[in-house]
Amino acid sequence: MLVASPLRAADGVSGIASNYGPGNGVAMNFCTWTVRHIQGCGWVQIQSADTGIVVEAPVVDYCLCVVPNSAHPNRIIDLQYGVVAALGLSVSQGLYQVTVWRIEGDETVPDAAVAQNSIEWWLLITLLVLFTIGFILSVIGAIVMRGQKGTYHGRK
Repeated sequence: MLVASPLRAADGVSGIASNYGPGNGVAMNFCTWTVRHIQGCGWVQIQSADTGIVVEAPVVDYCLCVVPNSAHPNRIIDLQYGVVAALGLSVSQGLYQVTVWRIEGDETVPDAAVAQNSIEWWLLITLLVLFTIGFILSVIGAIVMRGQKGTYHGRK
């Protein structure tokens, strides 16, 4: 359930929001599978620059936000349709100027509400590289074994 909320005094993070589907939550970079399933991703406040409305919403998913050299490098959050409506915005608009605050006392949301979980990215990249190396070695092994076809290596 979304909650209308008074604006917090602490500094927020301003940027672009986009919408991404039905529901009443938001998606942010730090809410990876691991975080979501071990400790939960917490709640944030979002204020629309267009309407001035502030709502609190749960962080329920991961988004690939704050990506340099992308079409929208300042996109800091994805909003589900219920949050868009609660902010008094139209889903058809697509992109929105917002400010995001973490809910005070909710330690599950990083202070810089859009912090990327670089450790998980590096883990994913490392696993991908290791998988690729393993695949290449298995192909090389198959080629070597194929070249030795007909060679007897057993006892006589």
